[in-house]
Amino acid sequence: MNQNEEAKLLLGKRLADAPQLAKGEQKDDQVFRDRCYDRWKDGLDLLVAFITTSEDLGQTILKREKQAASRKNDHKFAAAFTLHARGLMVSKEILSLLRNGFPDGALSRWRSLHEIAVVATLLKKNDAEVAQRFLEYRGIEECKALEQFAEYHERLGIEPPRPEDMSATKTRRNFLVGKFGEEFGKENGWAYPIIKNKEGTPRKPRIPFDALEKAAELDHCRPFYKWASDVVHAGPKPPWSYLGTSEVPPENGMLLTGSSDSGFTDPAQFCAISLNLVNHAIPEQYLTDFEKTCLDALRLWSDLISEVFFEIEFGDSQQS
Repeated sequence: MNQNEEAKLLLGKRLADAPQLAKGEQKDDQVFRDRCYDRWKDGLDLLVAFITTSEDLGQTILKREKQAASRKNDHKFAAAFTLHARGLMVSKEILSLLRNGFPDGALSRWRSLHEIAVVATLLKKNDAEVAQRFLEYRGIEECKALEQFAEYHERLGIEPPRPEDMSATKTRRNFLVGKFGEEFGKENGWAYPIIKNKEGTPRKPRIPFDALEKAAELDHCRPFYKWASDVVHAGPKPPWSYLGTSEVPPENGMLLTGSSDSGFTDPAQFCAISLNLVNHAIPEQYLTDFEKTCLDALRLWSDLISEVFFEIEFGDSQQS
């Protein structure tokens, strides 16, 4: 029997065992999730309610004001609610990862939520023209994506983009560059008019994300963003530096490959803070006095989430 035949035989055995293995894994996962929830219940419940309240607030405003905003062709409204919906989805992903014991994964998703919060805050600080540029920049991204598919389709084993699709996206890109200027076709080109060099002149094309952070006055979050990026990228991150191993002595040398009920505080509080920024990016002219009060309450709520998670994590460690 050659190696290929042995591999097929082994595969057959593992496939036959797969349903039983999956059933056992599911049972173990549920036991862990129950134990995890017992520990973090107070914090997780607060975070769930915070996200749900944020969603209810956004849906109420959107349902009431969407038609009026559409009649006015209000780009700031459209951009704010596009980002608000994305912020809610990512927040729920963070919550799901925490519930299942993946704090480092939750931190990596917060990285995306922070990016959404930065852009939402930046759009709130500027006029409708910037919001329009942001929305129309999608045409630049679509063209870049299709060009990449065209370049690599053979190696990917997929059909190339249809010529008519390539032509349409390039036409759209050229139209947008003609409308907004050559710099619009560069990285984050939508933000070119509002990103300045230290001398106060418009920044040269290619705007990195840290320039957006500074313009939004959220660059103080850069150390946390860098920390979250360390989880995303394949760098030489040592085993003891993960949130999931934060309660394991470094000398233990543990290589975490699955779930953990350690280290929930940072991703949970970061989630609440960033979603709160996205909430506050909703244009004020569409808010009732009661909804403004709700936003103030959500700000206080995010502080409470941080306090409760901190007490659970570090209160537990002090007691032990």
